Amino acid sequence: MNQDKAIFKSQCSALPIKNNEILVLILPFKSAYYLFVVPYKKHQKKHFKIHQNMLNTICPKLPMRDKNNTKIFYINQLGFHETGNYEGYLIVEKDDIEIHFFEYKTLDINENYGQVYIRTNDIDELYHSLLNNNTQIHPNGKLQTKPWGQKEFSLTDPDNNLLTFGQEMYV
Repeated sequence: MNQDKAIFKSQCSALPIKNNEILVLILPFKSAYYLFVVPYKKHQKKHFKIHQNMLNTICPKLPMRDKNNTKIFYINQLGFHETGNYEGYLIVEKDDIEIHFFEYKTLDINENYGQVYIRTNDIDELYHSLLNNNTQIHPNGKLQTKPWGQKEFSLTDPDNNLLTFGQEMYV
């Protein structure tokens, strides 16, 4: 994070144009840079503040009984890869999605209500790729368009955490 702030500060500059100025911002985000051009008058310069979002990512944290079973399911069935493996803790990632797991050996899967909603930009392809990989879809979670405008499906992991995948459908 400090490195991002240093890049942010080093790559922000103001270019003068007559009596006005244009603030040129080059902001790093993930693996890309974004260019913003903001016009403002010189007397506004001392009052101009750059606000960055304080919150930028959410990573669900779900219970797991057996780290190896969880890892095998997410890697082999869903196509995630391991990015962290610690005593009693596992992190997997796929595309821009990161899921954390904490060890809970005495978890009663009939009492587990862990749920995650994951948005996708190609729900049909994802659904069919999981079916082709013999991933079990939840009996009540077949692919369908919901009244709230999302096309979605659901499945459960070995610890009964519900994963719902959805894509907004434009009418």
